[in-house]
Amino acid sequence: MFNISICDDDPYMRDQLKNLIHGYFIQKQLDCNIRLFSSGDELDRFGGRTDIAFLDVEMSGLNGIQTGYRLMNNNVDTVIFIITSHLEYLDQAMDLKVFRYFEKPVNRARLYCALDAVTQQAGELTFLSEHLPVTLREREVVCIYSFDRKTFVVTDTGVIYPTIVTMKEWLKRTEQIAYYSHPHYSYIVNLRYVSGFDDRSIILRLNNGKTMRIDASVRRFNQFREDMAYAMRWRL
Repeated sequence: MFNISICDDDPYMRDQLKNLIHGYFIQKQLDCNIRLFSSGDELDRFGGRTDIAFLDVEMSGLNGIQTGYRLMNNNVDTVIFIITSHLEYLDQAMDLKVFRYFEKPVNRARLYCALDAVTQQAGELTFLSEHLPVTLREREVVCIYSFDRKTFVVTDTGVIYPTIVTMKEWLKRTEQIAYYSHPHYSYIVNLRYVSGFDDRSIILRLNNGKTMRIDASVRRFNQFREDMAYAMRWRL
């Protein structure tokens, strides 16, 4: 389920976007929940989860850029789309690291291409933890590590799930996930959460502000740096 927020003070634009997005998710047979907001302040007060946000730049009160920063503070993984006819805001939108920048009126083909890029990277990992099934989005996993013949999955909120899945099996499951790296034989890390590293350790920052420091393997460190360089290029 994708939670989508459309924030624009133009009711025609809100409805047009809603219809385009709804049509995409029907076509792809994916679930979504679309909410409409007429101002940045209204979206900020909402407080619920937003996975994908479409934000108009020029609005009274909080503008689209400011609203985007508020959303990112609540959930660093929120995918931000900026939609406006005012090109002078492009530099600010780049600072926010928006996923795409659309001019009005929104081009359907370009919108659907961008949504493909978002939905295709939103895979899930399913496993048993203490005999109960757990399903997490790939983006929600900060790292997977092994200790004392068990493996543990750490989420972006700090929850740790013990599993009986071997590290070898986890490597098979995650090898095709672009943002995952294997910097140490005991760790698989989600590069989205790397806040710093040196030649001996890597620092991961969770969404709750807490950090984890993990060891870096000398043998695997060059590959880790290449993975980080690729991830940073992709973000831009």
